[in-house]
Amino acid sequence: MQKLESFFWGVIAAGGAVVFQFIFFLATTNFIVPEAKLSFDQFYVIPVVIMLFAFLEEFFKYLMLTQRITSISTRPAFFINAFLIGLGFFALELTSILANAGTLEIQKIFEIAILHLGTTLLMGYFIFEAKKSSRLGGAFYSLLLATSLHFSFNWLTLQASPLSGSLAILILSLFPFLAFKLFATKK
Repeated sequence: MQKLESFFWGVIAAGGAVVFQFIFFLATTNFIVPEAKLSFDQFYVIPVVIMLFAFLEEFFKYLMLTQRITSISTRPAFFINAFLIGLGFFALELTSILANAGTLEIQKIFEIAILHLGTTLLMGYFIFEAKKSSRLGGAFYSLLLATSLHFSFNWLTLQASPLSGSLAILILSLFPFLAFKLFATKK
């Protein structure tokens, strides 16, 4: 039952991020800079917005990991629960994208899945280790690291060049290896 719960905490985290992103978009385009009349697609290419949205997504995953999952998980279960939070987050984001775009290339689906699973597992590892050692600073730094990697990936994918595409894939390819290595080797 806890496994299913973790998946839904990921869905809730994604929902929270979407709500805050939408509120920020509406507040910015209607009240702060109403003359700009930007669409969401035009708004999302602004670097500060990309960074803020990456932070919001990672922050909501961080909240679920620190507030819900650390209290119910041992080491092996924590890895699985963190994975399921990332999977739930990915599921809602994919559903949202498909509802708006209609279609999505299979490569993009895998990229989004690896991004969300990877950042959640990366944060999960550092949060678990911080809880075990009673050092909360490491958990917070994991949020900053996940946000930086998420921002870098999003920024590179918006840069429509072969080099940026290759760098984005390189970032993604590190996640599964790093997450497995961290969780599998630390006792």
